[in-house]
Amino acid sequence: MKLYITVTALIAAAWLAPVSPAQSTVTKDKPINTMCPISGEPIVPSAGAIEYEDHTIGFCCPGCTKAFLAWDDARKDEFVAMAIRGEERGHAPRMTIRRREPDHVRQV
Repeated sequence: MKLYITVTALIAAAWLAPVSPAQSTVTKDKPINTMCPISGEPIVPSAGAIEYEDHTIGFCCPGCTKAFLAWDDARKDEFVAMAIRGEERGHAPRMTIRRREPDHVRQV
């Protein structure tokens, strides 16, 4: 019986715990970024945004929100600073790899 009461109390406490600003808090403010910090794609208003350190961060899709929250604070802070300066970017642009024919195949 004591175990049941303890477990119930822990679940209730976790459910009632306040959400920290770094967690997924949907906001109505204009995002400080124009590009998604994860994919580098343009942000989409319907994908949602979060509040981090008193700044609104926009994303291209809900999955990117989860990926951003998994970053450590130093990486998040670096992105926020870059976005404020207008230098935000997602991942580096993908390189185009040109296929070349194997040496044993020759055009005659």
